[in-house]
Amino acid sequence: MRSQEEMLAIILKKAKQEEHIRAALLQGSRVSKEAKPDCFQDYDVVFLVDAMEPFLSNPRWIDCFGRRIIMQIPEPPTRTRMTYLMQFADGNRIDLTLVSRDARDTDPRVCGMVLLDKDELFLTPPPKEDPFLVKKPTRREFDGCCNEFLWVSIYVAKGLWRDQVLYAQAHLNDPVRLEMMKMLDWYIGVNTDFSVTTGKCGKYLREYLDEKSWVKLLKTYPDGKRENIWEALFTMGDIFRTAGRAVGRALKYPYPEGEDRRVKEYLHHIHGLPCDAAEIY
Repeated sequence: MRSQEEMLAIILKKAKQEEHIRAALLQGSRVSKEAKPDCFQDYDVVFLVDAMEPFLSNPRWIDCFGRRIIMQIPEPPTRTRMTYLMQFADGNRIDLTLVSRDARDTDPRVCGMVLLDKDELFLTPPPKEDPFLVKKPTRREFDGCCNEFLWVSIYVAKGLWRDQVLYAQAHLNDPVRLEMMKMLDWYIGVNTDFSVTTGKCGKYLREYLDEKSWVKLLKTYPDGKRENIWEALFTMGDIFRTAGRAVGRALKYPYPEGEDRRVKEYLHHIHGLPCDAAEIY
Protein backbone atom coordinates (compact mmCIF):
# COMPACT_ATOMS: atom_id res chain seq x y z
CA MET A 1 0.00 0.00 0.00
CA ARG A 2 1.44 3.37 -1.01
CA SER A 3 2.19 5.71 1.89
CA GLN A 4 0.63 9.13 2.39
CA GLU A 5 3.85 10.74 1.20
CA GLU A 6 3.76 8.69 -2.01
CA MET A 7 0.09 9.43 -2.67
CA LEU A 8 0.47 13.16 -2.12
CA ALA A 9 3.54 13.17 -4.37
CA ILE A 10 1.54 11.53 -7.18
CA ILE A 11 -1.34 13.97 -6.72
CA LEU A 12 0.99 16.97 -6.67
CA LYS A 13 2.97 15.75 -9.67
CA LYS A 14 -0.18 15.56 -11.78
CA ALA A 15 -1.37 18.96 -10.56
CA LYS A 16 1.96 20.56 -11.44
CA GLN A 17 2.26 18.91 -14.83
CA GLU A 18 -1.27 19.63 -16.05
CA GLU A 19 -1.51 23.26 -17.14
CA HIS A 20 -5.30 23.41 -16.73
CA ILE A 21 -5.04 22.50 -13.02
CA ARG A 22 -4.46 25.82 -11.26
CA ALA A 23 -4.72 24.75 -7.61
CA ALA A 24 -4.94 21.59 -5.49
CA LEU A 25 -6.58 21.24 -2.09
CA LEU A 26 -6.70 18.37 0.41
CA GLN A 27 -9.76 18.10 2.63
CA GLY A 28 -11.71 15.55 4.64
CA SER A 29 -10.33 13.12 7.21
CA ARG A 30 -6.71 13.61 6.13
CA VAL A 31 -6.81 17.17 7.46
CA SER A 32 -9.54 16.85 10.13
CA LYS A 33 -8.55 17.24 13.76
CA GLU A 34 -11.40 14.93 14.78
CA ALA A 35 -10.30 12.05 12.54
CA LYS A 36 -8.16 9.25 13.93
CA PRO A 37 -5.62 8.19 11.30
CA ASP A 38 -6.06 4.71 9.87
CA CYS A 39 -5.46 2.83 6.64
CA PHE A 40 -8.99 3.45 5.33
CA GLN A 41 -8.72 7.23 5.18
CA ASP A 42 -9.52 8.61 1.74
CA TYR A 43 -7.63 11.32 -0.06
CA ASP A 44 -10.32 13.94 -0.60
CA VAL A 45 -8.81 16.20 -3.24
CA VAL A 46 -10.08 19.27 -5.09
CA PHE A 47 -8.44 20.47 -8.30
CA LEU A 48 -9.37 23.98 -9.38
CA VAL A 49 -9.22 24.05 -13.18
CA ASP A 50 -9.44 26.78 -15.80
CA ALA A 51 -11.23 24.49 -18.27
CA MET A 52 -13.28 21.32 -17.85
CA GLU A 53 -13.32 20.11 -21.47
CA PRO A 54 -9.73 18.74 -21.58
CA PHE A 55 -10.57 16.38 -18.72
CA LEU A 56 -14.03 15.42 -19.99
CA SER A 57 -12.67 14.61 -23.45
CA ASN A 58 -9.89 12.37 -22.10
CA PRO A 59 -11.34 9.93 -19.55
CA ARG A 60 -7.98 8.15 -19.19
CA TRP A 61 -6.23 11.16 -17.68
CA ILE A 62 -6.85 9.74 -14.18
CA ASP A 63 -4.89 6.53 -14.94
CA CYS A 64 -1.77 8.18 -13.51
CA PHE A 65 -3.09 7.71 -9.98
CA GLY A 66 -2.77 3.93 -10.07
CA ARG A 67 -4.54 0.68 -10.94
CA ARG A 68 -8.19 0.84 -9.97
CA ILE A 69 -10.49 -1.86 -8.62
CA ILE A 70 -13.55 0.25 -9.35
CA MET A 71 -14.51 3.85 -10.03
CA GLN A 72 -17.70 5.83 -9.69
CA ILE A 73 -18.77 9.19 -11.10
CA PRO A 74 -21.58 9.91 -8.63
CA GLU A 75 -23.33 12.61 -10.64
CA PRO A 76 -23.22 13.87 -14.22
CA PRO A 77 -20.47 16.41 -14.88
CA THR A 78 -21.41 20.06 -15.27
CA ARG A 79 -19.62 23.10 -16.65
CA THR A 80 -18.27 23.83 -13.16
CA ARG A 81 -17.90 20.50 -11.34
CA MET A 82 -17.08 16.81 -11.75
CA THR A 83 -16.20 14.12 -9.22
CA TYR A 84 -14.26 10.85 -9.57
CA LEU A 85 -14.42 8.29 -6.73
CA MET A 86 -11.51 5.85 -7.22
CA GLN A 87 -10.70 2.72 -5.23
CA PHE A 88 -7.20 1.48 -6.03
CA ALA A 89 -5.85 -2.05 -6.02
CA ASP A 90 -3.33 -1.25 -3.27
CA GLY A 91 -6.10 -0.23 -0.84
CA ASN A 92 -5.82 3.54 -1.28
CA ARG A 93 -8.78 5.66 -2.37
CA ILE A 94 -8.97 9.11 -3.92
CA ASP A 95 -12.16 11.14 -4.08
CA LEU A 96 -11.17 13.75 -6.63
CA THR A 97 -13.34 16.73 -7.52
CA LEU A 98 -12.68 19.12 -10.37
CA VAL A 99 -14.10 22.58 -9.78
CA SER A 100 -14.02 25.43 -12.23
CA ARG A 101 -11.75 28.23 -11.04
CA ASP A 102 -14.57 30.68 -11.73
CA ALA A 103 -16.79 28.85 -9.22
CA ARG A 104 -14.27 29.07 -6.41
CA ASP A 105 -15.92 31.99 -4.61
CA THR A 106 -19.45 30.62 -4.92
CA ASP A 107 -18.85 26.97 -4.03
CA PRO A 108 -18.57 26.57 -0.22
CA ARG A 109 -17.02 23.13 -0.67
CA VAL A 110 -13.83 24.67 -2.08
CA CYS A 111 -11.83 24.62 1.13
CA GLY A 112 -9.11 22.63 2.84
CA MET A 113 -5.33 22.47 3.02
CA VAL A 114 -3.71 24.15 0.02
CA LEU A 115 -1.26 21.77 -1.68
CA LEU A 116 -0.64 23.86 -4.78
CA ASP A 117 -1.66 27.38 -5.83
CA LYS A 118 -0.26 28.39 -9.22
CA ASP A 119 -2.17 31.66 -9.43
CA GLU A 120 -2.01 32.68 -5.74
CA LEU A 121 -5.77 32.29 -5.44
CA PHE A 122 -5.57 31.47 -1.75
CA LEU A 123 -3.26 34.21 -0.50
CA THR A 124 -6.34 36.09 0.72
CA PRO A 125 -9.10 33.50 0.85
CA PRO A 126 -12.61 34.89 1.10
CA PRO A 127 -14.23 34.42 4.52
CA LYS A 128 -16.53 31.43 4.46
CA GLU A 129 -17.95 28.93 6.91
CA ASP A 130 -16.41 25.50 7.09
CA PRO A 131 -18.99 23.36 5.22
CA PHE A 132 -18.25 20.33 7.39
CA LEU A 133 -19.10 21.89 10.77
CA VAL A 134 -22.51 21.31 12.33
CA LYS A 135 -24.68 24.26 11.30
CA LYS A 136 -27.05 26.08 13.63
CA PRO A 137 -30.64 25.34 12.53
CA THR A 138 -33.16 28.01 11.75
CA ARG A 139 -36.48 27.95 13.55
CA ARG A 140 -38.08 26.53 10.41
CA GLU A 141 -35.48 23.75 10.14
CA PHE A 142 -35.94 22.86 13.81
CA ASP A 143 -39.74 22.77 13.50
CA GLY A 144 -39.53 20.73 10.31
CA CYS A 145 -37.21 18.17 11.88
CA CYS A 146 -39.52 17.70 14.88
CA ASN A 147 -42.61 17.38 12.71
CA GLU A 148 -41.04 14.91 10.27
CA PHE A 149 -39.68 12.70 13.05
CA LEU A 150 -43.02 12.53 14.86
CA TRP A 151 -45.14 12.21 11.72
CA VAL A 152 -43.23 9.33 10.13
CA SER A 153 -42.96 7.49 13.46
CA ILE A 154 -46.65 6.73 12.87
CA TYR A 155 -45.77 5.00 9.59
CA VAL A 156 -43.36 2.73 11.44
CA ALA A 157 -46.07 1.81 13.94
CA LYS A 158 -48.57 1.06 11.15
CA GLY A 159 -46.07 -1.18 9.41
CA LEU A 160 -45.27 -3.07 12.60
CA TRP A 161 -48.95 -3.64 13.42
CA ARG A 162 -49.45 -5.05 9.93
CA ASP A 163 -46.32 -7.21 10.37
CA GLN A 164 -44.78 -5.43 7.38
CA VAL A 165 -41.27 -5.54 8.79
CA LEU A 166 -39.47 -4.26 5.69
CA TYR A 167 -41.83 -1.29 5.37
CA ALA A 168 -41.39 -0.46 9.06
CA GLN A 169 -37.60 -0.78 8.93
CA ALA A 170 -37.39 1.38 5.81
CA HIS A 171 -39.28 4.24 7.46
CA LEU A 172 -37.42 3.76 10.73
CA ASN A 173 -34.15 4.38 8.92
CA ASP A 174 -35.34 7.04 6.50
CA PRO A 175 -36.49 9.52 7.54
CA VAL A 176 -37.02 8.79 11.26
CA ARG A 177 -33.39 7.91 11.98
CA LEU A 178 -32.10 10.67 9.72
CA GLU A 179 -34.14 13.26 11.62
CA MET A 180 -32.94 11.87 14.94
CA MET A 181 -29.32 12.09 13.78
CA LYS A 182 -29.92 15.64 12.57
CA MET A 183 -31.23 16.60 16.02
CA LEU A 184 -28.25 14.89 17.67
CA ASP A 185 -25.95 16.94 15.45
CA TRP A 186 -27.65 20.12 16.64
CA TYR A 187 -27.43 18.87 20.23
CA ILE A 188 -23.68 18.47 19.82
CA GLY A 189 -23.63 21.86 18.11
CA VAL A 190 -25.25 23.78 20.95
CA ASN A 191 -22.85 22.12 23.39
CA THR A 192 -19.74 22.99 21.34
CA ASP A 193 -20.79 26.40 20.01
CA PHE A 194 -21.17 24.78 16.58
CA SER A 195 -17.40 24.43 16.28
CA VAL A 196 -17.07 20.70 15.47
CA THR A 197 -18.10 18.14 12.89
CA THR A 198 -19.75 14.82 13.71
CA GLY A 199 -18.55 13.40 10.40
CA LYS A 200 -20.36 11.64 7.61
CA CYS A 201 -23.20 9.47 8.98
CA GLY A 202 -22.29 10.61 12.50
CA LYS A 203 -19.02 8.68 12.55
CA TYR A 204 -17.55 10.98 15.22
CA LEU A 205 -20.68 11.17 17.38
CA ARG A 206 -19.28 8.84 19.99
CA GLU A 207 -16.62 11.41 20.88
CA TYR A 208 -19.31 13.86 22.00
CA LEU A 209 -21.74 11.54 23.80
CA ASP A 210 -21.38 10.06 27.27
CA GLU A 211 -21.22 6.27 27.49
CA LYS A 212 -24.85 5.90 28.60
CA SER A 213 -26.10 7.96 25.65
CA TRP A 214 -23.89 6.05 23.23
CA VAL A 215 -25.17 2.66 24.42
CA LYS A 216 -28.73 3.95 24.12
CA LEU A 217 -28.08 5.10 20.57
CA LEU A 218 -26.75 1.67 19.61
CA LYS A 219 -30.03 0.13 20.82
CA THR A 220 -31.85 1.95 18.02
CA TYR A 221 -30.33 -0.47 15.46
CA PRO A 222 -32.64 -3.50 15.65
CA ASP A 223 -32.66 -6.87 13.95
CA GLY A 224 -35.69 -8.04 12.00
CA LYS A 225 -37.78 -9.04 15.00
CA ARG A 226 -40.92 -6.94 15.29
CA GLU A 227 -40.73 -6.36 19.03
CA ASN A 228 -37.12 -5.23 18.77
CA ILE A 229 -38.11 -2.70 16.12
CA TRP A 230 -40.80 -1.38 18.46
CA GLU A 231 -38.20 -0.97 21.21
CA ALA A 232 -35.87 0.80 18.81
CA LEU A 233 -38.66 3.19 17.82
CA PHE A 234 -39.45 4.03 21.45
CA THR A 235 -35.76 4.50 22.24
CA MET A 236 -35.37 6.82 19.26
CA GLY A 237 -38.27 8.82 20.61
CA ASP A 238 -36.55 9.18 23.98
CA ILE A 239 -33.28 10.27 22.35
CA PHE A 240 -35.02 12.74 20.03
CA ARG A 241 -37.08 14.20 22.87
CA THR A 242 -34.06 14.74 25.12
CA ALA A 243 -31.94 16.27 22.37
CA GLY A 244 -34.80 18.32 20.94
CA ARG A 245 -35.66 19.89 24.26
CA ALA A 246 -32.02 20.79 24.88
CA VAL A 247 -31.62 22.32 21.42
CA GLY A 248 -34.87 24.20 21.79
CA ARG A 249 -33.83 25.65 25.15
CA ALA A 250 -30.42 26.70 23.83
CA LEU A 251 -31.78 28.38 20.70
CA LYS A 252 -35.04 29.60 22.27
CA TYR A 253 -37.15 27.50 19.90
CA PRO A 254 -40.25 25.91 21.48
CA TYR A 255 -40.21 22.12 21.43
CA PRO A 256 -43.61 20.65 20.33
CA GLU A 257 -44.48 19.07 23.66
CA GLY A 258 -48.15 18.57 22.80
CA GLU A 259 -47.52 16.79 19.51
CA ASP A 260 -44.75 14.74 21.09
CA ARG A 261 -47.01 13.58 23.93
CA ARG A 262 -49.92 12.75 21.63
CA VAL A 263 -47.75 10.82 19.16
CA LYS A 264 -46.05 8.91 21.98
CA GLU A 265 -49.44 7.90 23.39
CA TYR A 266 -50.63 6.88 19.92
CA LEU A 267 -47.53 4.74 19.29
CA HIS A 268 -47.95 2.89 22.57
CA HIS A 269 -51.64 2.39 21.80
CA ILE A 270 -50.82 0.83 18.41
CA HIS A 271 -48.15 -1.30 20.08
CA GLY A 272 -50.80 -2.84 22.27
CA LEU A 273 -53.53 -3.05 19.62
CA PRO A 274 -54.58 -6.65 18.85
CA CYS A 275 -53.50 -7.79 15.39
CA ASP A 276 -57.11 -8.60 14.46
CA ALA A 277 -58.54 -5.25 15.63
CA ALA A 278 -61.22 -3.83 13.31
CA GLU A 279 -60.81 -0.30 14.63
CA ILE A 280 -57.92 1.70 16.05
CA TYR A 281 -60.00 3.14 18.91
